[in-house]
Amino acid sequence: MASVDDRLFATGKRAYATGNYRSAAAAWRPLAAGGDPRAQYRLGRLHERGEGVAPDGETARALYTAAALSGFGPAQLALGRMLAHTGAPLDDLAEALTWLILAEERDVVGAAALRQALAPTLSSTDVRLAELRAERCRLSQYRVCAVTPTDGRWQYAASQSR
Repeated sequence: MASVDDRLFATGKRAYATGNYRSAAAAWRPLAAGGDPRAQYRLGRLHERGEGVAPDGETARALYTAAALSGFGPAQLALGRMLAHTGAPLDDLAEALTWLILAEERDVVGAAALRQALAPTLSSTDVRLAELRAERCRLSQYRVCAVTPTDGRWQYAASQSR
């Protein structure tokens, strides 16, 4: 028998599939607040695209980050893609590569191609740093992962789900 959370998540998926994005957001919002990485990722996509909610890149990034820190591969890809956008500062590109490496390790479709496209734009030192950050994140079971806050200084976020 499916849990209440699974049924609520499925309700959001059905609403999304029919184009009822507001209802999908309403279903996923409490799950995301409770730490469900599937809902955090889906709600992040809604905010990134402005589907049923106001478009809000910072909220999307925060939701993707929360889900990525739980080891959720699709969110790692989404976060890496978002951080790699055109004109991103170098720190964001290095962090993007870190998340893309982690998503690729989880066999998320598209992660390898994006990583391969991004890596040549960085110095070999930055690529190695991203690899080491990904390794530390993975080995710590996502408890110690790099996150670049909006002021541009590197911090390390501890996953709240573990």
